[in-house]
Amino acid sequence: MLVIKLYQQYELNIRKYLMRKVRQKEDVEDIVQETFLKAHRVSDWEDVRNPESYLVSIAKNAYRDHIRKETHNIVDYRTDITCLQMKDDRPGPEQIISGKQDFRELEKVIKSLTPRVKQAIILIKIMNVTYAEASEIMGVSISTLENHVTKGIAECRRKIKTQTEYSGLRSYESTVISLSDHKVPDNKKRNSNI
Repeated sequence: MLVIKLYQQYELNIRKYLMRKVRQKEDVEDIVQETFLKAHRVSDWEDVRNPESYLVSIAKNAYRDHIRKETHNIVDYRTDITCLQMKDDRPGPEQIISGKQDFRELEKVIKSLTPRVKQAIILIKIMNVTYAEASEIMGVSISTLENHVTKGIAECRRKIKTQTEYSGLRSYESTVISLSDHKVPDNKKRNSNI
């Protein structure tokens, strides 16, 4: 079968390509598997001039699909912070409750953003994807992505400040939620380490 030959010949190269992009080994395995499943569905392999290049493009699309699923699911993901293992200097009950409340507030604010701004914030600020990768995933220029991130951070800060001031529970300055100051990276090295 042709796909088995393709797998034997190109699997290592596809895996290396994905390992440069994907942070978790399990995700690499899943995407490699998805790549060759999609390759199996291709009916006209005899028309393909460069099978390796074609497989890389399939892997690239599978990677993008994986990132899109991750960004879609990350806002819906809930962590029960009381189950986390903590050091002896763990926060007290008040800090845990405050942290949970802050997390819920931030989650609501992120959910309320426009879809493109929400996706940019999740990719850059939560998933730590580089600007280059995020712009490729979203299909926008890096400057457009930067505008989305800047807009999203400003909107998050504004809404969180409004919510905390309205609730009267905490002042805005003492809120646990902290979106680091947004600094656009230089043109040489665009990454998410802001």
